[in-house]
This record gives sequence, structure tokens and C-alpha cells, in this order.
Amino acid sequence: MHLKQYPKAIATQQTQLLELRRAIRQTRGTIAGKEIDIDKAVVFDDTLKNEAQRKVKRSELIGNDVDLLHLLERLDELDDQKEAAEIDLNRLMNQLAIAKLEKRQTIAQMETEARLAS
Repeated sequence: MHLKQYPKAIATQQTQLLELRRAIRQTRGTIAGKEIDIDKAVVFDDTLKNEAQRKVKRSELIGNDVDLLHLLERLDELDDQKEAAEIDLNRLMNQLAIAKLEKRQTIAQMETEARLAS
């Protein structure tokens, strides 16, 4: 990749990372809403006599909520994608730094050769 191509590639990667972060926030918000609904159902269930029964009921409700389970799986996938995007962004940034150093080295060598030739 040429030096001129790095800014666009980095910006593209940053945009992808931003979109993943937005999707993660949205998914977490949806999960939180579903958990609040479950907690309300547990709190207002008069048949539950103690905290142990409430914990068991909450676990049952979470385990039976297919949408919530899918959201939790989706959140894991998004987290993995975000990690991969961050790795790719760091790789691009490191490649840019190396390309700039190589360019500087080439310029320094040319300057040295020009001084020796004169």
C-alpha cells in the first residue's frame, strides 16, 4: 500500500469500528430493557417468597426468553467483530508508521549520497 492510501484505509476502518460500537450500544440497551421487564415480572410475582426463589425465577425467565438469548449471542459476535476491527486498525496504523520510517530512510540515504557525490 502506498503512503497516500493509508489515510483512507484508516478512516474506513475507524468508521467500521464506530458502526460496531453503535451496534453494541444499541444491543446492550435492548438487552437492558428486556432484563428490566424480567426483573419487574419477578418483583411483582407474589408466589415467590424469598430471594433464592426470585433468583431461580429470574434465571428461568432469562433462559426461556429466546429473543434475549439471541441478543446476548449477537452482543458476543459484535464484541468479537469490534476486537477484530481494533486489531486491523492498529495494524494499519503500525504499517503507516513503518512506511513513513522507510520513506524517511530512503530520503536520508539520498541526501547522504548527494553530499558524498558533491
